[in-house]
Amino acid sequence: MHILIVIIGGFAALARFISANRFAGLNPAAGAALFIWVWLAASVLNGFVGVYKAAFRSSTRLGVHSDLRHPGRRRMYLAYAMARRAET
Repeated sequence: MHILIVIIGGFAALARFISANRFAGLNPAAGAALFIWVWLAASVLNGFVGVYKAAFRSSTRLGVHSDLRHPGRRRMYLAYAMARRAET
């Protein structure tokens, strides 16, 4: 349930950042870029709360976050490798 609430809250916050920038006459993409930094800070804070308040082990939390990043790294490597192969 916690994950669902965080996902819905994240989409709502992203919509607010984009709408606020659009309302202010700024580029909506700049609002999305700002949201990424705010979301990063919120996720780090969530990790600390999970370690200290909910008594999760820090190695467990770091393992979860590193596993979530691996698919992105693989995709970046594959895109790079495919681009290099297409050049030759």
